Amino acid sequence: MYYRHQIDYQYPDQCDEHMITVKHLRDVNVDKDYPYLQKSFWFKCQRVFLWVVLRVLMFWLIRITHGLRIYGRENLKKHKEVLKDGAITISNHVCMWDFICVMKAIRPRLMFFPAWKTNLEGPNGPWIRMAGGIPIPTDNLRSMVKFKQAMEEVFTSGQWMHFFPEGSMWFYYPDVRPLKKAVFKYAVGYDRPVLPITFSFRPRKGLWKLLGKAMRTISMVMILIGTSAAFGWLLGYLKVPDMVSNAILGFTTNKVVILLIINLLLLLFGMLRDMAAIIT
Repeated sequence: MYYRHQIDYQYPDQCDEHMITVKHLRDVNVDKDYPYLQKSFWFKCQRVFLWVVLRVLMFWLIRITHGLRIYGRENLKKHKEVLKDGAITISNHVCMWDFICVMKAIRPRLMFFPAWKTNLEGPNGPWIRMAGGIPIPTDNLRSMVKFKQAMEEVFTSGQWMHFFPEGSMWFYYPDVRPLKKAVFKYAVGYDRPVLPITFSFRPRKGLWKLLGKAMRTISMVMILIGTSAAFGWLLGYLKVPDMVSNAILGFTTNKVVILLIINLLLLLFGMLRDMAAIIT
């Protein structure tokens, strides 16, 4: 179904020009020493945490807020022999959540993707890195060499890579814009199949038409609650409560000091999780 909505957006003149303005929160120095591809144990824990959040919360939430429907997942099983050593997925870039939609489409796989450096300096920077974002350097040749080495390691290790070959995100743009050729050079150079994914739109009906933008508020509340629950699962999985209690008892056996430490910990974790969940 091809549907052209009547949303009043002013799109840029250049087809790859960015439409969003990212709030600058931090400086990210993407140079030759930058860890383009993270391999630490902590990063692996973050990826586990991300997958729990996706399965428990985000995949359901994107269905509720955007009415997401996915067609063609049977092709993943049909061509599993071709895809077993990794693949490249490509899609048009139409909203802030479309990468989550892509991950739902190819689940249970996690993937990597080239990321706009400016996005890493904004509010979503840590989440972008956790999701597999590899920042694209813009400064010098040495940085680009390191970036290409990271990309090569992803391909040679049999992992999946996603590209937005249009080069920028345009809110709910109904047509596919011209694609960058570099994406397909990676496919040829590393002999990887390309799995095209296209976002299309349909008119709001039923609950989505009735609630409209109210779904955004509901989604934010669900994100806060769901992320807190997923973080609690991760703490339990890593046995953090046991480690904390052993550390406290190893430090002191004084009841007053222990109560003070517990109150400080409740204050700290209360910034990240619901207090009732922490106590239980």
